[in-house]
Amino acid sequence: MFRIAVAIACTFFVLAGCGNGGEAQPKAAGDQVAEAKPEPPPPPEPVVSGTIRTQEAAVIETQGEIEVAKVTVVVGKKLKAVTACYEDALTADPALTGKMTVRFVIAPDGKVSEAAAPMNELPPSVGDCVTEAVKSFVFPKPAGGAVTIEFPFLFSPVEGAARSAKRKDPEVIGGKGAMAPAQVEETVRPNMDRIKACYEQALRQDPKAAGKVTVRVVVEAEGLVYSVQTPVNELPSQVGACMVEIFIAMKFPKPTGGAVTFEMPFLFEPTQR
Repeated sequence: MFRIAVAIACTFFVLAGCGNGGEAQPKAAGDQVAEAKPEPPPPPEPVVSGTIRTQEAAVIETQGEIEVAKVTVVVGKKLKAVTACYEDALTADPALTGKMTVRFVIAPDGKVSEAAAPMNELPPSVGDCVTEAVKSFVFPKPAGGAVTIEFPFLFSPVEGAARSAKRKDPEVIGGKGAMAPAQVEETVRPNMDRIKACYEQALRQDPKAAGKVTVRVVVEAEGLVYSVQTPVNELPSQVGACMVEIFIAMKFPKPTGGAVTFEMPFLFEPTQR
């Protein structure tokens, strides 16, 4: 709007003769008056997003001890920072994909004292960004001294395929303890985008892929996930494996009275834009 208004004002002043001593100049035959035309709006910025799958962490050198599951929980909660490093690179190369293994040292106070990417199939700038992000993570304090961890990440772009993932109410099916379904819902809900990304992997191979996946989770007394299974999986096996990795990193409220087992069904189907 500002450019159009300026262009119109300049046209008015020229016709009024403000550029020639204030005297209006007669318009010669055949002269044309330029019209101000609005510039077309800039094209929308492309939406670039990526998905990251984590694999099982490994303790490769240790003076102390730490549960790998606890390391996975922390990385899962901080995964957004790692994703941001990858998505910055996707703006330059939307097809960018690859694996990265991050090696880091958890000091006795739980902070990361060193981090590096000894295996990196992505640009060095992504590796630098990811290792800097990992240095900001704070883990439970290892018992007895520092621990060195290797943590693999798999990076792949999220295509624009439409998808729908509907979760049904969780059902507690076993265990000595108790947990309200609403508590399960509150923990799972923030992870739905990552769960949908698992489904998108199947859609890339089969745009009509659809089906049900039921996740069975055992939550220990402290709220950490002890085990995850997919007793029902109507989609390719990698979708179930991807969802297992997401659930194993979750931290639930402490069940009342001991461990608890629940099942949660998900219905996946492609949707039209």
